[in-house]
Amino acid sequence: MIMRKHVVISFLLMVGLLLTACGNNSVQTIDSEIAENNTSNETTESHPLVVKLDRVQELGTALFDEFNGFDNMDYKEKFSAIKKAESYTALMNDEYQGIIEYCNENASYADISYQTQLLAHLIPMPITDDKQSIDNAEVLYQMYFQQLSSSFSYFAEDTEHINNNEPLTKRTAFFECVPQIAKPDTIIYGISAFDEQTEDGVIKYTYKSGENAADAQMNYNLYLIALGMDTGLTLQFDGAAAYVYDGNNMVSAIMAGEDEQIGNFFMISFPEK
Repeated sequence: MIMRKHVVISFLLMVGLLLTACGNNSVQTIDSEIAENNTSNETTESHPLVVKLDRVQELGTALFDEFNGFDNMDYKEKFSAIKKAESYTALMNDEYQGIIEYCNENASYADISYQTQLLAHLIPMPITDDKQSIDNAEVLYQMYFQQLSSSFSYFAEDTEHINNNEPLTKRTAFFECVPQIAKPDTIIYGISAFDEQTEDGVIKYTYKSGENAADAQMNYNLYLIALGMDTGLTLQFDGAAAYVYDGNNMVSAIMAGEDEQIGNFFMISFPEK
């Protein structure tokens, strides 16, 4: 397959890797309606895991509402909105830890646990009252919302099976050559496998990353961030590609771009063994 590759590496990724973490945000008072709605939705018939996921979805909806009209706010208003958002993400993180703990007791919930870890990992850290922090936070919350959308697309499928008392099918898959590296189409909703080929001793996996450039770039960034989550792997960038290291050994190279045939794509390559 011959491509005209226009290589891109996102500034968003670099900001996200430096400034996102699963931290303990200080909990502030939040709207009482959230707790009331959560109580009314919890019934004795509900599966405990579904109740926890529903709670996160309620908090995520309230969090999203804090950013309504964000572009039209002045910096004082933006700072206030972000600080309020931090109270929601702190509560979401509490729920995430409960979900992960619950899932650890049942191997069939491994995919839900993995997606929850991705969400916890992407919670933006608390900000200070300055323009740069506020601008960075806007980017980081966009990334977090993208991950919420992706993870809850998977959660919707999982909760349907749980509610129907159906077994969950293992979804998350990893490359055999580097088992720490997850296959992107199994962990980020909207990414799809396109092609696999071996050329000059290199195995190349190509993925469509999204229908439009903005979603494609976000999905690519989310995948690279996932590679650094509790895998022991590190990433280095040279402006044209991301290189994945296991200790001092480079185990993979990843590049993204746009192609007339494929559209928005990225390629993961491994040396043939």
